[in-house]
Amino acid sequence: MNEKPTIYLYGTFHSSEKSKRDIRNIFNRYKIDAVLIEGVDDRNQKTFQNEPFLAIFLWIYFKLLTKMGSEFGLAKELANKSNIYIKYMDKSENELVEYFHKPYNNIIVFLIIVGILLIFNNSIILLLSALFVLGILYLFYFALKTWNFREDFFYENIKETIENNPYNSVLILCGKYHTNFIKKKFDCIDLTKSF
Repeated sequence: MNEKPTIYLYGTFHSSEKSKRDIRNIFNRYKIDAVLIEGVDDRNQKTFQNEPFLAIFLWIYFKLLTKMGSEFGLAKELANKSNIYIKYMDKSENELVEYFHKPYNNIIVFLIIVGILLIFNNSIILLLSALFVLGILYLFYFALKTWNFREDFFYENIKETIENNPYNSVLILCGKYHTNFIKKKFDCIDLTKSF
């Protein structure tokens, strides 16, 4: 068993300029051997087959994050430049969707979309606004339903990485709402408010 590494934690506000600036500062100021990043590194067709509405909303969400510049993408780029080990902490997208999926999900969303089309068929602006709100609410529902499932897996991934590798320092990057869970489970230095 190795000595315990120093664990740095940074909670981001997804795609914010402050988070990206802070991540650059962290990579410049701290010697990091491994980076554990919230999120998945895969997208697959099966998600669309099981949850077509969720797949569309996720696709739009990730396109927006990519366009705004994801802080996780920046961390991956910086780590690759410095030959730092990177690991995504989440289950695969497919596993998350399988956990979330219920046979009635698609029927309910379809009926809501039909209702929106019937109610707002005279105004394209109201129609698009209602569909946008539906997308946000469905993504929020997905996030809430998979929250504990994801955090349990974060814990297992972090623990496995720390115990089975010779790293002196590990940086954990996650959304700021996951930081309290990680701080309860691990002795870490929270850099979130350091910059």
